[in-house]
Amino acid sequence: MQLFSTDVSRAATARLARNLLCLTGLVPAAHAQSFQGIGDLAGGLFESASYGVSADGSTVVGYSQSAAGTEAVRWRETGLIGLGDLVGGPVESSAVGANYDGSILVGGGRDATVQRAVRWDGAVLSLLPQAGGHAGYASCLGISSNGRTLTGFNSNGTSSSYTSIVAVRIDDGVLTPLPYASTNDSACYGQPSEDGRVVSGRVRLGGSGYQACYWTEAVRTMLPQLPGGPSFSFCYAISGDGSVQVGGSCSLASPTFGLGESCRWKNGVAQSLGALPGAAKQGVARSCNRDGSIVVGEAMSTAGLRAYIWDATNGMRELGAVLASDYGLNLAGWTLTSANAITPDGRVVVGVGINPSGHKEGWIARLGCGGFASYCTAGTTTNGCTATLWAAGTPSASGTGSFTLSATSVEGQKQGLFFYSDGGAQAAPWGASTSLLCVKTPMQRMEPQNSGGTSGACSGSLASDWNAFISANPGTLGAPFTAGDRFWAQAWFRDPLSAKATSLSNALSFVVCP
Repeated sequence: MQLFSTDVSRAATARLARNLLCLTGLVPAAHAQSFQGIGDLAGGLFESASYGVSADGSTVVGYSQSAAGTEAVRWRETGLIGLGDLVGGPVESSAVGANYDGSILVGGGRDATVQRAVRWDGAVLSLLPQAGGHAGYASCLGISSNGRTLTGFNSNGTSSSYTSIVAVRIDDGVLTPLPYASTNDSACYGQPSEDGRVVSGRVRLGGSGYQACYWTEAVRTMLPQLPGGPSFSFCYAISGDGSVQVGGSCSLASPTFGLGESCRWKNGVAQSLGALPGAAKQGVARSCNRDGSIVVGEAMSTAGLRAYIWDATNGMRELGAVLASDYGLNLAGWTLTSANAITPDGRVVVGVGINPSGHKEGWIARLGCGGFASYCTAGTTTNGCTATLWAAGTPSASGTGSFTLSATSVEGQKQGLFFYSDGGAQAAPWGASTSLLCVKTPMQRMEPQNSGGTSGACSGSLASDWNAFISANPGTLGAPFTAGDRFWAQAWFRDPLSAKATSLSNALSFVVCP
């Protein structure tokens, strides 16, 4: 296993440049559970909102009222900053999404004519391309974790006078329209899959009818509605692994256009997420974790709209109550009205509420240690396999419980293993291969294993329990372990016909609990 090659190819250098975008500020501090407002820009009314959060939990994006107007903002632990707007016209910008570490942000800005789709590289604002014949109002509403795929919509007029609107995706700067031929009315919304292949949205059926859908690259899949209601549904987010869609749908129980039931789709089946206790089934799902097992959004309660969190075991629960009862957080005086985004690991949630002074304010809730997130780019093997690394469970300094690293889409019947580091993240060329070495030295190999599956196919997989490994190897790298320690891990396996005869997966960073 050669982990220190210095061979550099032209393609590897290009990949390195792309992936370095995902590595700036990659090591946020570990956090205990906490809740706080993001504050407000100086000047104007006190008002802010949290619309999106980076996968590593370090960066919140949204808007705030400033002396200049409604301005896009970025919040980090160092505080809230305004991101400005396009030149001309009133200040009316908003940021809605962020890549893995918050180094790239997307949203909308206002020029002298109309709202436009924009991105920020750090605090540098740039205008995004628009589809031919659709140079009117536009917005960018989603960004993949790796920052390479942006999604949104373009129109051929202003927000109040257009005849055509089209969903778009922008991959590495190249725009692809995603039209709906029968009405030329489609739009992409919110969180795409972490690799950007799957994006969420809706198409217009005519009149007041809309139907939720998603696109895998440029191929559209229509999603069924909940039974009994009028034709009206939206898909607002895709799980990080691309397997689950969330949004809203009218139904027999909630037939009101614009606010149906919170809905989750898996394998093409529409599932109602229910209702808050004593309330009608009215609400919408805004975001979900990597495998779609945790969903957040807003729903009607007996006291009005409230932020909720859902999982299959507990059903829909009011988020404010869960933060108080399950995590011991003090929300005295706060009313949480919407949960707009959750990190892939399910450890950080952001949204909007009414603060103790009665003002609308964005907030961030951290649910403790154990967070893990994907970064970097997997190589492609000679058989077209792209190994995907993720984890389940909680990394523990004491080695108790389980924290299983797993890699799928591995070359079948090949030797492989996981390795981890306490040295940090990188995106270094892996010889002339398509892989990148995503962790720095020093590195610790875990136990070797066979991938199983079928030789010549991508049916192999690897799995190792990190907690069990550190318990069985008391002298391993990082020992003695302490809650709050951060590590970086990657999978390695044989690929005999490739340039380096081996291949690497994407990578994970994770924070250790007690």
